[in-house]
Amino acid sequence: MTTLAEQFELTKGRPAGFDYMRICFALGVVAWHTSLVTYGYAYQEHIFSQPGPYRMVVAAIVPMFFALSGFLVAGSLERCKTLPGFLTLRVLRIFPALTADVILSAFLLGGSMTQLSLWQYFHNPVFYQYLLNCLGDIHYHLPGLFLNNPYPRVVNQQLWTVPFELECYLLLSALSLLGIAKRRKLLLYFVLALVAYGLIDYLRGHDRSADDLHGNQLVLCFLIGVLFYGFRHHIAYTKALGFGSIAASFACFCIPGGGLLAPLPITYATIFLGLTSPPRLFFMKTGDYSYGIYLYGFPIQQAVIATGLVPLNGWLTLGAALPFIIFTAVMSWHFFELPMLSLRRYRPQVDRLFAFLKPDLLWDAAWHAVARLRPAARQPAGRPIAAGDLTAAPLTPAPAAAAPPTA
Repeated sequence: MTTLAEQFELTKGRPAGFDYMRICFALGVVAWHTSLVTYGYAYQEHIFSQPGPYRMVVAAIVPMFFALSGFLVAGSLERCKTLPGFLTLRVLRIFPALTADVILSAFLLGGSMTQLSLWQYFHNPVFYQYLLNCLGDIHYHLPGLFLNNPYPRVVNQQLWTVPFELECYLLLSALSLLGIAKRRKLLLYFVLALVAYGLIDYLRGHDRSADDLHGNQLVLCFLIGVLFYGFRHHIAYTKALGFGSIAASFACFCIPGGGLLAPLPITYATIFLGLTSPPRLFFMKTGDYSYGIYLYGFPIQQAVIATGLVPLNGWLTLGAALPFIIFTAVMSWHFFELPMLSLRRYRPQVDRLFAFLKPDLLWDAAWHAVARLRPAARQPAGRPIAAGDLTAAPLTPAPAAAAPPTA
């Protein structure tokens, strides 16, 4: 029986399935947001509230993104010697595209399309608040921008996931320091405790967001992805489990509170599909454009609507915006993301500089402290040693007799 680890090794650690999934998920998010920017919030909520396969597919996209990230990021953590080295890789992957998106939206898009004068626009406090998005402090509005759109004033709705991405990385770092991330059983108990807490909170009526996967449920998907990586040598990779988990994922969205049950089958379905290895198309070999598509899609769609050149039709909006989205994502990869990722070659220097901040640091420190506090077993002084007493201290050999003086 093939395990996840064996299937991962068959692809030489670079399965094409994950690459295709990232692109498909990013394009799926763009397609879903087309209804929001074209017809407004009420229309999209009406569509999403209707039961059926369309709603199930849409509801699964972002959770699968997080499950995929958890599985792959856990591998990155395992390969890193220090936590600063691991966090350096995360910063280099997330913040270049995020910063480029925020700067281009604030200066280029906002400066050219705001309904205010440029003096009013650049002196408005809302403008400077939007720049905080570069640090993960999310704001959605720019002064005088997109005021007459069907979904007014919002520049980039998709930024809502960024704080949860950062929370996942910080939580994984904390679990690594505590020694939990590399100890599968402890991680399993931690995840089960989170599920139990969420279930109790849901049953008490405090959190009804569990009907779909949002917020903390996304973090749970990430952690289950980490857990699957830890147990990859023990989890079977079979078509029966793969297609069964896909069916179970969709079924979970048909029952109240299914969001608490969906992360497990969604994670297996994500990894099952990701570990396939179809041939890579040409554009897949030139770069990873998924994150750029994911980030730049919403503001470009809003800009297309704001021009008034395209009728309010979802298909026309998507057709007009998609070429600009892909072009921007390609440019972002080659001019922002890839040059920053090239700085990964300095990670060994980071590891040497912060060699003391290794994973399991607090776990090892705690065990050393316990070892020092534990008294050493000694034989009490003056205790007679009875015959056959195996607990007694071993006898020290008698000193050898002095050699007789030589003549």
